[in-house]
Amino acid sequence: MKRLIAATALSLLALHSYASGPDMLMKNSTYVLEDDKPWQENDTVLPAFPTQPDWVGFHVDNTFTNQAAIDAKSLTVDTDHVIRYVLQVKSPAGAENLSYEGLRCDGRQIKTYAFGDTVNHRWIKSLKADWRPLPDTLRGRLRTLFCNDGTPLNNDAAVALLRLASKQ
Repeated sequence: MKRLIAATALSLLALHSYASGPDMLMKNSTYVLEDDKPWQENDTVLPAFPTQPDWVGFHVDNTFTNQAAIDAKSLTVDTDHVIRYVLQVKSPAGAENLSYEGLRCDGRQIKTYAFGDTVNHRWIKSLKADWRPLPDTLRGRLRTLFCNDGTPLNNDAAVALLRLASKQ
């Protein structure tokens, strides 16, 4: 019985060392797959400040007391797979905040490019325009709306889903 246990243990040890070895995946280095390229963001130009926006509101969740809306005219899905949009958040007291943001579906990340100056109708570039993890429920809701299993939808589908969410 001891020999059987020892033989089994040795077999498992040998199998483990073989399976965890460097040749386990049998990688073919002859071909370069597109996934092997590091992701690179396209150059981003700030849109014109929204003078006649097409605000489409959407429900975030029952604990979110502000009103959230996206300018459907600004909503784009770029070739770098970043969804960019102008976001409006209004407090119950009427304070309005605008931001121009980008959402990466695959990385679950957000980037704020600029903040809206609603008095002078201009964009103020963000001093910390870096990609960061989704910070809150609002941006998480946007990811739920616009991303299909980590892949961004196209422009038309994103706008259609936003309009559908506004009716719920």
